[in-house]
Amino acid sequence: MPIDYFDTELIDLLRQDANVSSTVLAERLNVNSSTVRRRVKNLIDDGVIRIVALPNLEKMGLPVTAFISLEVSHERVKAVLQELSRNPHAAWVGATSGLFNVRTKVNQQPFAIQDISKINGILRIETSICLQVEKRNSVELSSIPALVSV
Repeated sequence: MPIDYFDTELIDLLRQDANVSSTVLAERLNVNSSTVRRRVKNLIDDGVIRIVALPNLEKMGLPVTAFISLEVSHERVKAVLQELSRNPHAAWVGATSGLFNVRTKVNQQPFAIQDISKINGILRIETSICLQVEKRNSVELSSIPALVSV
């Protein structure tokens, strides 16, 4: 499905508040609410967007966010990514360029070294703890990585 200007505007409004009603979205986009509902349904059905709940980690008792950078042997990158992705504490897992080729963001520090160090193919681990968050937006958990380089 090709994405047009209307879709990008709709997605931008949903990124700001995915709980907003189709009536409010329709008013902001100057269209009928049925148009908004249809387009949102199409975007979801086509896999362009998904609507998710993003928890406030501090209020859930998970105040520590760690960024873990891994140097992984090239032949094991895919397997390491898959194994990291299965861990419920990993908020983001991805392959990156640079010295560290795999990165992950975790919501609890105890998960970091204990579990990751057991994964076959990891050559080096570097962990950073987030000391202060200056800005956090609604897409933070799903799109801002703690990186692992390949």
